[in-house]
Amino acid sequence: MWRSVLLIVVVAALTGATGLARARLADRAAPPIAPSVSPVRIVSMAPNLTETCFAVGLGPRLVGRTSYCDYPPQVIDIADVGALLDPNLERLLLLRPDLVIVPATGRDLRGFLDAAGIRYLALPNDTLEDVFTCIRTIGRRCGVESRAEALERDLRGRIAAIAQRRRPRRPLRVLLCITASRFPMPPPWVAGPKSYLGTLVARLHHVAVPDDLDRAYAEISLEQVRATDPDVIIEFRGLAGEPPDIAVDPAAAWATIGDLAAVRHRRIFTLHGAQHVVPGPRFVQTLEQLAVLLNSEDDSSRAGR
Repeated sequence: MWRSVLLIVVVAALTGATGLARARLADRAAPPIAPSVSPVRIVSMAPNLTETCFAVGLGPRLVGRTSYCDYPPQVIDIADVGALLDPNLERLLLLRPDLVIVPATGRDLRGFLDAAGIRYLALPNDTLEDVFTCIRTIGRRCGVESRAEALERDLRGRIAAIAQRRRPRRPLRVLLCITASRFPMPPPWVAGPKSYLGTLVARLHHVAVPDDLDRAYAEISLEQVRATDPDVIIEFRGLAGEPPDIAVDPAAAWATIGDLAAVRHRRIFTLHGAQHVVPGPRFVQTLEQLAVLLNSEDDSSRAGR
């Protein structure tokens, strides 16, 4: 049960069809907002979209957000309209929004908004570039284009600075686990090269594995883990729905699978907090932490992080 809850939280917010195709679908589905009319009552239906709105100065216009939106701290004062997959539609209508911003994966909600005649903006959130698509599109639709352009320039500059600090001698093969290790070790859910997390790793000149994963996120078998034999394993912990019996020592849990390179070289790390799986403006903090873990020459000193 806990794994189902966790995957609903993570995967529903991050996966779907190609971002460009979804953005074009959204443009057809929702009537465009006239350039002279900037929305003043906005509802955001995903944590990354809420963070983006605040980052471009739209915080005062937000009248609604989801139960999972917890950053920045002032969102606590904004009305909670439930989750993307289980919204409180009555409460949403009572807020009288003139724009609802939704992930492109929220097809059911988009159908309701169409029927109710409420304007919406559906945005992709699969990859790092989708973060910039969200920033630009929200800025343009909401009349804060200059703020959005400045934010994009700043973030792209920080990406370049982080990526150029050190180019690795060879790409590391990185297993990105969105489920925590336990005893006995269950088959892990992982983020592949096509995922948001996978594209962050690629910016650091490494590769998420299995590199032939045909979906952004998937459960793989323990046999696949052994066959992949990753150089590095990174667990993302502190996500909603995480079970109480996670392994205190992740290295010991992964060692039960077999003789993995990541175990032998003490390259098993953890990153704590849901912000790491949210494709919003704070991604640069996650990129920075990944760079420290993946580009450090003193991997042994970082064992167990």
